[in-house]
Amino acid sequence: MFNMFEGTAISKETIDLSGWDVIYVTNFRQMFKDTPNYKTNLCWNVSVLARTTDMFENSDSCFDKKCVKDHQIEDANCGFSGAASILAGRSDVFGVIGLTGVVGLLSILLF
Repeated sequence: MFNMFEGTAISKETIDLSGWDVIYVTNFRQMFKDTPNYKTNLCWNVSVLARTTDMFENSDSCFDKKCVKDHQIEDANCGFSGAASILAGRSDVFGVIGLTGVVGLLSILLF
């Protein structure tokens, strides 16, 4: 499903993806990248081996945290408010993201 909906005007009203059986899909990379109108939290049964890198980059969607493993949410790069709502209450994830961001910024400024 690599880049399947990237840059499209897909929305929750135009297509219902909640019932999709994706257990055998291995590549979700950038599937919803740049789809700001798609605002939902998917509860898919995603294989732990599936690639979810940047799946929700620049999108207002994400996985429902009850449905996937933590590393899949982090890899998916949930975009706008989706990341905040999905990861709410997860200080461990925000701590890692915050520390990584600070280290990255310092490395850019200092090197």
